[in-house]
Amino acid sequence: GESNTRKPAPGLVLEAAASYSFDPAQAIYVGDKASDLLLGRNLGGRDVLVRTGYGTKTEQELTFQPWATIDSLANLPNLLETDASHSGYLKDE
Repeated sequence: GESNTRKPAPGLVLEAAASYSFDPAQAIYVGDKASDLLLGRNLGGRDVLVRTGYGTKTEQELTFQPWATIDSLANLPNLLETDASHSGYLKDE
């Protein structure tokens, strides 16, 4: 049978959320495979495709549109800053 801990199943993230007290729906899920993105979607979070690794191939094969696509992880801070300033999604305490 399918494991609850293998992506895109949410088991490991739910365990981590319980241990570290965070809301999985408020997380950003970054990956280069569809299973990474689907994990985030399954938990109500935002999915970001990174074009490194398998990302370019994944982008061509995806049947859905990720929340965002970036060329490399180096682009992630700028993406999050830009989004926070527009949507208030990530707020300073």
